Amino acid sequence: MTTAWPGPRQPGPQVMHDVSLTKQRGNPVANKTTLVLALLPVIVFGGLVAASDDERFGPAGEKRILELTRSLESSPITGDKSVTQEVLTWWIENPNLTLDWCAGMLIDAKNKNVRPTIVTQGLFGAGAYLIEHPDAVDDKIALHLAGVQSALRLYKTAVIENKKMRDKYYDELVERWKSDTLRSWVEHKVEECQESEDAG
Repeated sequence: MTTAWPGPRQPGPQVMHDVSLTKQRGNPVANKTTLVLALLPVIVFGGLVAASDDERFGPAGEKRILELTRSLESSPITGDKSVTQEVLTWWIENPNLTLDWCAGMLIDAKNKNVRPTIVTQGLFGAGAYLIEHPDAVDDKIALHLAGVQSALRLYKTAVIENKKMRDKYYDELVERWKSDTLRSWVEHKVEECQESEDAG
């Protein structure tokens, strides 16, 4: 499967079809105006680190990102955004890991109060899976399934906290998860993303 990057694989998060992050003159930039992750209140696109052995990206750093990602799944969706920003910045600046994510995977929800955070958590969840299963870098289905499941955990937390966060689209995905049909849905969405990327 081709990625959002032209040429050799590059480090950092890559988002298929709708969004991709690329390195240009040493800084990560968005190559499309519609940046799904920009739905977050604040995003810091820091400069890329020069050394791949920076302790932030070693085992201790990966462990911290895993812990933060899991903590977000059960955190109030309207709470402190500093953790979300820390995880996002870590992925943008990471010189060692490459993550492909289909931006259209969770974007069709109508509730704008919950959608941006759920979309972002999907990316984080896929990243956590990649840290735990580095050999799965090319297993797009496993990565996206893990991301969607992480996002739905956060969604369920959000709905418990505030019923106004409920969204029919995410409710349907929760039901698919319960009925063991979520994987087939993910397979279909990944295929759609790839077809759109190839056509573009």
